[in-house]
Amino acid sequence: MVVMSGGFVAIDWGSSNFRAYRVGASGELLDRLATAEGVANLDRDGMARAVDEVVSRWPTEANALFCCGMIGSTVGWAEVPYLTCPIHPDEIARQMTSMTIAGNVVQVSPGLTCRSTNGFPDVIRGEEVLCLGVVRRTERLQSGLGLLCMPGTHTKWIAIRNGVVGSFSTSLVGELYEALSASSLLKNHLKGVARDEEEFRLGVNSGHSGGGLMRTLFGVRSRSVVKELADDAAASFASGILIGNDIRDAMNVYSELIDAGPVVLIGETNLCALYRAALQHLGHDAVVTPSEDVCVEGFRFIHDMIGRR
Repeated sequence: MVVMSGGFVAIDWGSSNFRAYRVGASGELLDRLATAEGVANLDRDGMARAVDEVVSRWPTEANALFCCGMIGSTVGWAEVPYLTCPIHPDEIARQMTSMTIAGNVVQVSPGLTCRSTNGFPDVIRGEEVLCLGVVRRTERLQSGLGLLCMPGTHTKWIAIRNGVVGSFSTSLVGELYEALSASSLLKNHLKGVARDEEEFRLGVNSGHSGGGLMRTLFGVRSRSVVKELADDAAASFASGILIGNDIRDAMNVYSELIDAGPVVLIGETNLCALYRAALQHLGHDAVVTPSEDVCVEGFRFIHDMIGRR
């Protein structure tokens, strides 16, 4: 049984990272804990220890314990089924799955699935809680149209229609950049971070133009070889190409949403800043919302919904 009086503990538990939040009875964030104890780095005993440590650290609030992310996947503690979009936030909160980890009852969020525009299935796990949080705190999304973008290794574009999570699509843009930087012809050029604004904008224009992503990316190499592109600016150019291409694809899929209001960017600060700069360069408004804020807000929504059962 979940005890809903008082505060709660929420855990965003991904493949690589473990982020826990202690939330007080009035909904205030009291404390946080971040480690590298993602589920991909732990066996079952390690997962149990991680939960036990949080419960011992915050025993009062841990009477109500919530999780989202890969802990509910096939590589986590137990698989929680996906829910099919479109779906209302209330339904996501009502479909939490109860499981016991190291003697502690944990309510785990379901992932979401939909059919992407290419006809293939797409999935998210963990980001659904961020959707709940941003819809709850953004009035225009509750009764109108909006587009969320969560940049990362696997960037998510999520359509919100009248408060409902309508559909979403995933791009491998972050993982592709990492692969190019680590084991491709471009690896000796892609060093450092994207700081050169002029080269970044040139990359955005090139990636957004539709000239062919693979051919455009080779321009990083060819421009470097003929000394047109300095190595310390190559990361900016390549980042711009990939982000510009990602935005182009999103505009094709969500043409009616891209300018319905500012695109809401949720994620790591520096990466969100690059997406915002690219969107604004292309004539679209965008706002950055810290992922921690909407994650905690999403768990507040779940906590409140379960408390009203």
